[in-house]
Amino acid sequence: GEIPIKFLKRHSGESKLRKLILIQFIWTFVLRYIERYIPLTFIVFCLVGSLGYLLHFLILSYFLDQDFFPFSIAQLITSYVVMLNNFWLNNAFTFSASKLRGIEFFNGLLKFMFFCSLGAFFSLAIASYMLTIQFSPIVSGMVGAISASLWNYVLNYKFTWKNS
Repeated sequence: GEIPIKFLKRHSGESKLRKLILIQFIWTFVLRYIERYIPLTFIVFCLVGSLGYLLHFLILSYFLDQDFFPFSIAQLITSYVVMLNNFWLNNAFTFSASKLRGIEFFNGLLKFMFFCSLGAFFSLAIASYMLTIQFSPIVSGMVGAISASLWNYVLNYKFTWKNS
């Protein structure tokens, strides 16, 4: 059965309930609702990837502005720097429940870079195909990027951080 709760009038001190606690409660409630449909690890993985896009833009812009390398070399170096950063962030935050350490960290890094490299080619293939069937470059690029994100998440979830 139900047990009624009767709140008494406060006689001394002040409530520990603050705005921050209410915001945290609402945030937790929203996350639990979303997680019924989309895994929270996928959302964090995508946030890390979004930071990776920003970092890629900044590093590539710097390389090109300083005229360090030709574009193709700058793009390649930047891609692998961002992959390294994204692996570290995903290991620390996205998959913290099964964080890789020691030799497993380096094995995981190799798997992550391999899967993400395949994801980059996968993205290019999808985007290129969409261009041939008359989609705009922006739509083609976005669909390619989304496809690669799904590819990267699933393979890394299953094989890099398989205990998550």
